[in-house]
Amino acid sequence: MVFRSCGPATDGRPDDLTAKYAKGVDVFVTELQPDLARINQLKYGLPEILFNYTVDIHHTLGYATGYLINEVNPRCGMVTHLAYDNDTLNEQSADVRAHWKGLFLYGAPDVAVVNVTKDAIWHRMAALPGFSGQPLPKPTLMFGDPLPIATGMGVVPQPRLPREEQQEQETRDHEIDPHKYYPPDVYREPITKLANPELVDLRALAKVMNIDLSKFTK
Repeated sequence: MVFRSCGPATDGRPDDLTAKYAKGVDVFVTELQPDLARINQLKYGLPEILFNYTVDIHHTLGYATGYLINEVNPRCGMVTHLAYDNDTLNEQSADVRAHWKGLFLYGAPDVAVVNVTKDAIWHRMAALPGFSGQPLPKPTLMFGDPLPIATGMGVVPQPRLPREEQQEQETRDHEIDPHKYYPPDVYREPITKLANPELVDLRALAKVMNIDLSKFTK
């Protein structure tokens, strides 16, 4: 027996070519990003608009992961390259299970061992240290030094190299339509461009992150 494993285990949008060429593999490995921008803003201070923009042009969200695994229909679906903390695992599992009902495994941050035979699949995890979370970002790195405290509004930086300048259109043409994997009651239109200027309330971010903005002014 030949062990067949396939999947875009790092950054990538869900696409029909992956579903076509990975069809029927033993273990299909892909990435999963939680569609939890508001929670990430409250926990880490990353503006909601920036989180959604990043995942909508570069990553595969939970519902899309489940849909893609179901299209491939492997013996086992497995995810990695994900936010591996207890605050989001239940939500991520629920998103995947909206489409995929078969064997499903977490690869965590690339520390899983999978043994495959024609009759069975075994999965075990390496010992992991406790998840320490992400460090809080320094506001000055995003919004300038000194911070525009007078107005309280920070300008979200535009990407230096937009996706359209680094990726051929054909790749985007093969992306799976989000309407196919989002349940209708939670659908949101993907954010693929930022308004110019896109503003965020620095005082509101500082409050939820418990940051004293005066430390970042001159």
